[in-house]
Amino acid sequence: MTRVDRVAIIGGGSLRCSMPVLGGLFSVERRNGLELRLCDLHAEAVDLFARVAAVFAEEAGTQCEIKTSDSIDDAIPGATMLVLAFGLGRERERWEAWMREAQISDPGSGPALLARAVILGSTFEVVNRHLDTMRERPVVINLVRPVSLTASLLSGAAHHLDWPAPLPDWERIPAAHSALRLVMRDSYASHSIEEYATTPLTEIFTSGVATSAYSAKAIQDWTAQLEKIAPQASSLLVS
Repeated sequence: MTRVDRVAIIGGGSLRCSMPVLGGLFSVERRNGLELRLCDLHAEAVDLFARVAAVFAEEAGTQCEIKTSDSIDDAIPGATMLVLAFGLGRERERWEAWMREAQISDPGSGPALLARAVILGSTFEVVNRHLDTMRERPVVINLVRPVSLTASLLSGAAHHLDWPAPLPDWERIPAAHSALRLVMRDSYASHSIEEYATTPLTEIFTSGVATSAYSAKAIQDWTAQLEKIAPQASSLLVS
């Protein structure tokens, strides 16, 4: 029986990650089939990139079954490759509330990134629960910012990439329009596939080495640091 690659992308509606990840996946010649699972809480965003994936599959001549879901529990089981591209999603307001209480205006500052990682920890716990019970561990690629911190939240070996670059708020609408133009065939899918044929992601397919930086005490240690910086805001870090 021909082996089918089953690729799950958690955060499959990410404007920062989805286009380069999908372009990279379909730049690889596949003789076998591809089952693509896009998981995201943002229904419109994941639908958009499911349509982008369909255009890429047609251009690449890849037989591809595309599934969408808002549940990590549905997306991960049986995957042979797992790409983590999720952001704060609905928890963004909690993060921003913490920064206001802590009187921190720079979202790229050390304390702000620590708080972001603490809030993201609950999603990594769900991912880890699945990975720890899978008979065959998939290839795991972590793109969740800040990667220097989130690498400590992911159990087992994975490829941790500080890529793609952060997407400023003012670039989000143009990024969505770019994906929509591709779906409407107002731009060439072949150009996007070629653009993302050589990236840190595609290098993993031939020469990447997975590593583990997991720390069971990471959340505890970061929370203690943040409580010293802004004790009045510590309740906002608890989900």
